[in-house]
This record gives sequence, C-alpha cells and structure tokens, in this order.
Amino acid sequence: MFLGTGAAEGIPGLWCLCENCEAARKALGKSVRLRTALLINEDLLVDIGHDLLQAACRFGLRLTSVTTVLVTHAHGDHFDINNLNLRAPAYREQGLPLMTVYGPPQVIGEIEKVKDPAALMVVGKSVGPFQQFDAGRYLAWSFPATHSSQQPLFYAIAEGRKKVLVAFDTGPLAPEAWNGLTEHVFDAVIMEETMGTQPIPSHMGIEDVIAVRQRMEKEGMLAQGCRFFITHMSHHANPLHEELERIMRPHGIEVAHDGLRATI
Repeated sequence: MFLGTGAAEGIPGLWCLCENCEAARKALGKSVRLRTALLINEDLLVDIGHDLLQAACRFGLRLTSVTTVLVTHAHGDHFDINNLNLRAPAYREQGLPLMTVYGPPQVIGEIEKVKDPAALMVVGKSVGPFQQFDAGRYLAWSFPATHSSQQPLFYAIAEGRKKVLVAFDTGPLAPEAWNGLTEHVFDAVIMEETMGTQPIPSHMGIEDVIAVRQRMEKEGMLAQGCRFFITHMSHHANPLHEELERIMRPHGIEVAHDGLRATI
C-alpha cells in the first residue's frame, strides 16, 4: 500500500503557488500527495517520514503490527525520529512487538541517541550497500542510491518467490548498482520519478524512469507480468495524476497514488 507518493514538499507544496500546485489544489483526489512511504503486507514499512501519522489516520490503518522498517536515508521526509519517539509507553495503552529498523549508519545513529530505545521497543541495525540480510520474515538486499545524503540506499525485498524492488530518492543508477541488480528478477518495481521533465543528478525524471524500465526488461530483470510503478513525485514539471498516467501508460508504467493497494 502506497501511504504517500509525493516528494519532500508533497503536492501541493505548502508554500507554493506554481501552476501544478494550484491545479492540484483544484483537482484534489489522486493529484494530492503525502510524503513517500510504503507498507508491505501489515508488518513492513519502507521509510517513516513526516506524514506517517497523517497517512495512518487518512486510511484508517493500525500500524501496531509493523515489526520491520527499512529506511532509505536520513532526510526528514523519509525518516522522522518522532515517529519512533511516539512508541514510548506514555503515548500508548498496550504493549508493542519489537520493531527492528534497518538503515544507513546516519539513521541508526539517530535511534541510538534517543533516551531509552528499549522502552520504545525499537532496535536499530546499520546497513551498507550490497548487503543481503534477513529483515524479519523477509529477505532483503541493499544497493547504493545516487542521492544527496549520507550513504543512501534502495532495497530489494523478497517474500517466498515474490521479489520487489523499492527505489526511493535516487538519480540515475550508478554502474555498480546496475551490476548488483543483474542477479535479480522482480515481480514489481517501485521507482522514484521526482522531477518530471526537469531531472537533476540526485533525482530521476520521466525519461530516466522510462530508460530504467527498458533496460531492466532488456536485461531480463522483470518477471512475466511484472508491475512497474512510479512514486515520489514533486510538483516540479510533473502534471496532474491523470496526465502523468497518459504519459507513462504506453511504456508499461503505472502511476502510484496515495492509498493505492497493489497485490503482487
């Protein structure tokens, strides 16, 4: 389930009066985007940024079954330590299962700074690029992202025979990242498309994502029936949801929206 599909400022931007933000305010619906986060089954979250509470309220979710969190990097729209602080006994009236948070050293360092991680029922485990590790009941692999933060990562996640690639906040993938992906075949790919028609080195645009899909298909990384989604859209040079769907549909790419549930 896509809890949010927007970039750092969301759509519409809080302080922005650009054409795209004004159009989103008028259209509402799928064109309004919280900051990016993903819930897999009921026990695994990928990123826990600023809008986690709002998403849980909006979609009527109980997140008390989450026991595994994968964090891509330390930027606040992807990792907000207050989401973990709110697990303190003072803010809940029942017990919680232990939650293990995996992420780059900078993220785990923030967890280690809290007063009493044990009271939060949280343990942090540092992850670097090109690691294979057990993440709860899942098997995960980490890859280096191309982004403006310390040791940013993206992940492949497997449950049984199904495998999903989740790549938030990355510009065009580095050669070593591509090399690491060659051994995998994915049943779903969730890829950032932040910058629309104005890509920058630390984020992809429309043409970048189309090229990624074409390369993955050419190199046999996509299983038959693989679903390919884009998320993490910024208002910069990205049109309303329906227009973005029209652009991406011929390329076999689905445009995610907040609240979208996808069965793989």
